[in-house]
Amino acid sequence: VPLYPSVIVTETGNVVVIKEYSDIDDYEAIARYLSVLSGRHAAVVDAPMKVDVLRKVVIEGTLSLCLRVGKAIEESRELCRDPVAEVAKVLNGWVVFHGKVVDYRWRNEGGFLKGEVYLEGLGRFKDSILKSWIKNEHIMAWLNNEPLIMPPDLIIFLRPDGEPVTNTELKVGDEVYVVAAKAPDVWRSEEGLKYFGPKHFGLNYDYVPVEELLRIRGLT
Repeated sequence: VPLYPSVIVTETGNVVVIKEYSDIDDYEAIARYLSVLSGRHAAVVDAPMKVDVLRKVVIEGTLSLCLRVGKAIEESRELCRDPVAEVAKVLNGWVVFHGKVVDYRWRNEGGFLKGEVYLEGLGRFKDSILKSWIKNEHIMAWLNNEPLIMPPDLIIFLRPDGEPVTNTELKVGDEVYVVAAKAPDVWRSEEGLKYFGPKHFGLNYDYVPVEELLRIRGLT
């Protein structure tokens, strides 16, 4: 399904209409170049499609799931429950780490935020180190140098009050919890892994589902 026609608007006032592109990678390069050119951000509106096409290609329930997560965080604060545990529950996931950011280095590379963050464990995770490799999002995590979560499964950083932490805001000294959750089944298929598995990112691992990795590490 083509993403064109699309409109890209930069902070500095450039308005670019993409009528067509020859290759999806070219399109992403154009959009990211415009964000770099503007100094920081660009807003993109793309992927127009008819309802019958949309029903074939979107992952159903995503927005509803987002709303349920937000509602769980709000209600947990009102009822004095653990918001991090509630998020994990809604996502059918796991709280896999609690720690403090001790090192975080990132760079802007071709319009991508790329880098690594290291967490030093707190509480029951004391004496453990979690490392996450970032390409805009948290892509892969290691616990004490052993794989813990591989793409496309989800890695989520939350503050103790359940507030999500984006990688532009994350900083040394922050206390965070890490929640892991399964990716939708379509991403775990052979075709999905080709586009979003470890080797797509140049990581020399065969994909292992997060629930299996957590079982191996004794975290389930």
